[in-house]
Formats: sequence, C-alpha cells, structure tokens
Amino acid sequence: MAKNKKNSKAPTESAAPEYATHDARAALESRYESYLKSIGKENISQLDNDERLEMLLNFFKSDHSQPKTGISSMDNISPNFGENNINNPTKRLTKATAQTSDDYLELAKQTPAPNIRLRYLRKALELDPLNFDATSILINLKDLSPEELVKEYSKAYEDAKNTLAKEGYMTQDCIGDFWLILETRPFMRLMYNYMIALINTNRLHDAIELLKEALTFNTSDNLGLRYDLMHIYVKLQRFDDALKLHAQYKKDERLSMLLPLSVLYYTTRNYTKSRNILKKLAASKQFCDVFTLINSYGLDYAVEEAIPSMLPDAYEEIAAKELLMTLENGSYLYRDCQSYFEWAYEELEALDL
Repeated sequence: MAKNKKNSKAPTESAAPEYATHDARAALESRYESYLKSIGKENISQLDNDERLEMLLNFFKSDHSQPKTGISSMDNISPNFGENNINNPTKRLTKATAQTSDDYLELAKQTPAPNIRLRYLRKALELDPLNFDATSILINLKDLSPEELVKEYSKAYEDAKNTLAKEGYMTQDCIGDFWLILETRPFMRLMYNYMIALINTNRLHDAIELLKEALTFNTSDNLGLRYDLMHIYVKLQRFDDALKLHAQYKKDERLSMLLPLSVLYYTTRNYTKSRNILKKLAASKQFCDVFTLINSYGLDYAVEEAIPSMLPDAYEEIAAKELLMTLENGSYLYRDCQSYFEWAYEELEALDL
C-alpha cells in the first residue's frame, strides 16, 4: 500500500514559535562551532554541519519548557546524534534505554568496540529496514578497496530501491519529495555515499546518472547534489549540460554553482563572463588571498599546508570558507585547473580588494 507522504514529512517552519530569531540561530551556531572545535571535529562536511545545526535550531524553536539538559548544555550533545535524540534531549541513551532503530544507530556511532558496533547496526536494520544510514556504516566498516566499495554500494542501492518499493514509497505521490519524507532521507544519504564512491574511482559518467536520478527523487535538492553534477559536467567538458543545469537553477548564486561555471567560461575562452563571475564571488580579502596561495603553491599544497598555516582566518570568513569547501569537494575538477587559478589571481589582483 502506498505511503501517505503528507503524514511523514518533517515539520514545517510555520510551526515555529515567534521568539526563534536570527540572533538565536547565530548564538547557537557560534556555540556549536566552538563545541566541534573542542572535540576536534570542526572539519566535518558543510552538508553535515548545516543539517545538524538545522536540527538543533528546530529543537530550540519548539522547546517551550527549556529543560535544563537542553541546548544550553552543549557538552552533553554528540555531533552525531540522530533525529530521535533531538525530539527527546533529556533521555540518556544506553543499551538498556535504546528502543528505536535510531537509538541503536546512535549507540553504534558512540561505541569504539567493532563487534558491539556491528551488533547495534544490525539491530537498527532489524527494527527499521529503511534505516539505510546503518547500511552505509556497515559498508564503510569493511576493509574494502575503492572498487569493492563501489560494488557494495551498488548492491545496497538496488536493494534499498526494492525495499522502498515494497514499503510503498516508489510512487508518484512520494517521488520528488524524498528529503521531506523522513523515512526516505537515509536513502538519499545512501545515494550520496554511493556517488562519492563512484567519483573516487573516476566513474564520472555513472555518477552523473546517479545524480540525475537523485534529483528526480528529491526535486528540491536539499543535499546540494546539483553542485556535484555541475562540477562533473565541467570536468568532462559537457558544457551544454552544465549550462542547462545552471539555467534550471538560475537563481542559485552559491559559490559551489558559480565557481565551476567560471572555470567553464575560462576554458571556452569567454573571459568576460568568467571575470564577471569572479567579481561577484570576490566578497572578501581572504577569498582573494586563497587564490594568491593557490597561484603560488598549487592547489593541493595550498589547501593542505599553506592556507591552514598562513591564512587561518580563511576558515572563519564566510566567503573564503565556502570557497575552501568547494575546492575540497570538487578537487577532481580543480586539480587540473592551475592555469585558471593563475589567470583568476591576476584578475582578482586588478580588483584591489
């Protein structure tokens, strides 16, 4: 029987109380980043960071009673918590108190013992076959070569689609809203992990097909998969496809969309359009300084050594931070673009920021 996606979707922003302001988010974000730094996890991916912050904020906005063990006690909150723990922050999660699939998934993330972790992950899948986050962790726990990892994710992906079909989610009513439906979010994350495995083995054409399918399952693209698709199109010089994708998201002016587009225009000798994009992106001196170091040292050394030691403020400034994350996530494209960075450095120098 087909699932009713309206009953499964995440709460909308309209349900939030009025006192949840931008100032509250800024304060929460600052404390959360400080907490991540204190435990050595400040370099988690931007997507994970944004999602966890959003869950924290959603709890803050819905928390009328302000329990003592809530957001004010950041040291008691793991950066890997599940949605179940957000809904009940006062609950101390142990083997004795674990009840749901998400509980066991969280226990698996917390324990350092491999055998116990496996037991918790299998229990999570037993309680909820749709908890594909547990599937991803089980795959990554295996000592696999990149080639074997692709095979494992390929099989898991096909099995997951079959499971979703049996559970009634592969219907016209659900397809397109897979991120809004809480039960299908783990499937989208499984797709993302599969995409990374494909990129790491240079299966870029396969990655394109997977990403296009992912955007069909989740048309709002909450995971930002369109940015990966744009980078791969430019890498493979499928410029017509890249321009069509940009036209589809023409209001999207995120750096992750525009920087590969600047590379595209540079490659096709449309220097005016490439330059105009650079001008739009160059929002700070730190942003330009990143290009200076890449021009001087090359991409890999600049990102891994020079920028952390010589330009630590870049990780705090918004435009430069987004640039560094984009360079890291799209390194398979930018490693072959040294001439672009040399040209861009000269263009940015002329702006005299």
